Amino acid sequence: MKKKTEKEIEILMAAGRTRYDAERANCIIYEDLGENVEKYCKEWEYLNNEEENCTEKIRKMVKTGIPAEDWGIAKLNNKIYYIQYIL
Repeated sequence: MKKKTEKEIEILMAAGRTRYDAERANCIIYEDLGENVEKYCKEWEYLNNEEENCTEKIRKMVKTGIPAEDWGIAKLNNKIYYIQYIL
């Protein structure tokens, strides 16, 4: 896992993580998911199956502002960041 930038640490802390946890979190931070949700969902269609529609959960998260399972949302400096936690 690569070392986090200070900006990434600040974003994770805005999502409720401690600095210690933020420095060690295995995640991907999306700065443009809200603006490009359809582009991302098209790329992620292969994740959908009969039991779970992952892309619909992502669309709902962006629309409602409520994190999907294994995701977080942070607001920092009037910008919204979506955090996908890798378990």
